[in-house]
Amino acid sequence: MDTSSKREEGMMFLSKDELKPDDGMLFIFGEERPLGFWMQNTLVPLDICFIDAKGRVLNVVQGQPEDERSLPSKGPCQFVIEVQAGRAVPLGLRAGTIVKI
Repeated sequence: MDTSSKREEGMMFLSKDELKPDDGMLFIFGEERPLGFWMQNTLVPLDICFIDAKGRVLNVVQGQPEDERSLPSKGPCQFVIEVQAGRAVPLGLRAGTIVKI
């Protein structure tokens, strides 16, 4: 998801049947900045992993379906990975983890 329109849509409207347990989505931003994600029109609960430019996971938040509150990063980040809720930890995605992107 490397354009603003792709990032805006994200995983909207996807059903749980359309996502395999290890499916995810990578959002790429041109520069580091504090970010907030919401779950508008998102039907599946998600783990949202905020990652800085060096690949360090800053924080992971759990988004609930249709929740329009902003879920913030804990600092400037350049990447976000979304996976089904409860999958981030088994995949090794937790605060402090280094991810190669």
